Amino acid sequence: MTPITDNQWTLHYTIGRELAATVSSGDLVHMPGGGDDLIVVGGRAPRRINDLGSVIVRDPSTPGLDESTARPGALGMVWISTAGGWSEVPT
Repeated sequence: MTPITDNQWTLHYTIGRELAATVSSGDLVHMPGGGDDLIVVGGRAPRRINDLGSVIVRDPSTPGLDESTARPGALGMVWISTAGGWSEVPT
């Protein structure tokens, strides 16, 4: 699958502050604390200062194609630009 890239920013998984992998459409995200897994559908990269961007996700256990958006940090992800900038670093 193709990595999720928007406006020269690419979405990446993180483990703490360590880069783990590039996120692709269709990836299953394991939510912490026993929450339901989510399927990554897409995302919107940062467009201005203090914009964290967003990740579009879907709950695989629901029969419809209902999608929702979440902060990258809430999903353990960050947007990284081709210039090396980070939009959000989880703490």
